[in-house]
Amino acid sequence: MYQALLNIMLDPDYGDITDCYEGYDVKVNCVKEPGKMFATTDVRARPKSTPLGSKSEIKEWKENIPDLDDLYQLKSYEQLESIINAWLAGDEENQDKSSGDIEEHQPKASKKKSSNESFEDIDDAFKDLEGDLDF
Repeated sequence: MYQALLNIMLDPDYGDITDCYEGYDVKVNCVKEPGKMFATTDVRARPKSTPLGSKSEIKEWKENIPDLDDLYQLKSYEQLESIINAWLAGDEENQDKSSGDIEEHQPKASKKKSSNESFEDIDDAFKDLEGDLDF
């Protein structure tokens, strides 16, 4: 996914896709097929440039960006290594032990959705994403 986003951002036809006023929407499709261990992800930029919202909305959003350090506790390299190794091994019991107090730092609004389920509202999608970012 990183490489796909980087390719779009380096494409001179798109320019800065992250610009609040003249950036591009990005469509991400993630599907986990039965029998496969990992999902496949397809990333595409929409062909038209669109603003995030009105100028006043963008200004308000920029002023209210939360500090991620206040939302999540950073884990040490050793903790992350243990969590990832347990996850790769499929060992949920050891994964829970190695993650320590990970549940305490997950946003309460986080609800797991299946890869095929869509969101009614962009805010719900971001709330779900925030929950997935907790290591």
